Amino acid sequence: MKTNSVTEKTFGREQIIRIVIAAIAIALTYVFTAFVNITLPIAINGGLIHLGNVPLFLFAILFGKKVGALAGETFTTFSFKLSPSLVPISTPTI
Repeated sequence: MKTNSVTEKTFGREQIIRIVIAAIAIALTYVFTAFVNITLPIAINGGLIHLGNVPLFLFAILFGKKVGALAGETFTTFSFKLSPSLVPISTPTI
C-alpha cells in the first residue's frame, strides 16, 4: 500500500510513535514531579522528594534507552527553564 502523506515521507511510522511515547513520558514525569512530591521540613533550603524519575525509568525499560534519554533530556531542559528557584536574581548596581 502506497501513501502520499507528507508526514510518512519525512518521518517513518516508528519514529512518530517513538516521539509520541516520549511526549507521554515527559508529561507523566512533569505530573509526578509537580504533584507527587514530599517537601522536607528539615532541609535548610527546603528540599523535596518526588517520583519524577519513575516514568523515565519505566519508559526506558519498556521502550528502549533512546525514548528514556529523549524524555529525560527534554524534561530536564524544561524544568530548568520553568523552575522559579533557578531564576537568576540580579543585584542592583550603583
